[in-house]
Formats: sequence, C-alpha cells, structure tokens
Amino acid sequence: MMRAVYRPGDSALHRMPAGTKLLSLAVLAIWISTGGWPAAVLGGAIVGFGWVLARLSVGDAVAALRGLVLLAAIIFIAQAFLTSPTFAALIVTKLAILVLAATVVSMTTKVADMLGVLERVLAPLKLIGASPEQASFLIVLAIRFMPAIARIAGEVREAQRARGLERQPFAAAVPIMIRTLREADAVSEALAARGWSPR
Repeated sequence: MMRAVYRPGDSALHRMPAGTKLLSLAVLAIWISTGGWPAAVLGGAIVGFGWVLARLSVGDAVAALRGLVLLAAIIFIAQAFLTSPTFAALIVTKLAILVLAATVVSMTTKVADMLGVLERVLAPLKLIGASPEQASFLIVLAIRFMPAIARIAGEVREAQRARGLERQPFAAAVPIMIRTLREADAVSEALAARGWSPR
C-alpha cells in the first residue's frame, strides 16, 4: 500500500490553505511544462524556496529524486537521440522540478484538506453525471503517487547495488514497473474494500 508522505509541522507552507498550494502546483506544472530554460530555472528556484519554507531537508530532496535516476537516464538518452542533448537535459530538469513540487505539496498538505478543496472546485461535474468525489480522489492519488514511484525506483536501485548490478541501470526497468503495478493494484483493492466504485 502506498505510504503516507504527509509530514506534520507548523511551517508557513503547512499553514498555507490547501487550495492555494494546489492552485500553485497546477500553475507551476503548466508553466514549467510549456516553457524553456528560463521557466525551468525560475520554477526550480520557486520550488527550492518552498522546500526551505516547509523546513524540509536536503536529504528529503535527495530521497525524492533518487528514484528518478533510471527514468531520467532513459528519457535523456531517448531525447538526446531524437532531438538534442540540450533539449534532453531540459526535459529531465523539468521532470525533477515537478516531482519536487508534488512532493513538497504532499508533505505539507493533509489528504482530507486536498480532497475538500478539489471536491468544491469539481462540484460542477455533477451536472454531467460525473462524481466530484471520485475525480478529486484520483487527482490527489496522482499527486501522492509521484513520490511513491520515486521511492520504488530508489529501493529497486539499492537492491541492485547490493547485488552488484549497479552498472546495469536498464535492468531495473522491469522490477520498477512490476512493483509500481503491484502498488497500484494494492491501492485498487483497498479502495474496493472500502466501497469505492469507478462508476
């Protein structure tokens, strides 16, 4: 089952309304995803400031990014081959910033608070027969799953290093995929046991 990543605290970011943080995350994600190096650099600075504001450590940042090494390497190689090394570096940088942004929001915001905000924002979905509660839950799950996937990748790489396979990074792709699918399946079973229906 996906581990909780919320970390209780009294920092300025902890006290900030959940709606403000979610809106900031959405705006930042769109801005960084559609921008170039200036947007990535400024976005990274904003996330770094948020990290300090939340009183999170460098170790927390390293832990959040450790699992991205393999995925970043695959993306970099593919993009460098298809486009250019500069563009590949930009894509990997954007990915790292977005993971850190999602992590800092997850670590400073309770799930109940995020759900409450999203359910109010998505209330108009009822007009078309959709469920705001289910849509809200899926969004929160996506935000919280980013750090979880990074953790899985980090644990797989640590296990490979213990077996002397650290020089074969692509060998980790299959176990990372399998563990991610298993974790998603565990979440699905837990939701079903609590009566959550996709319809």
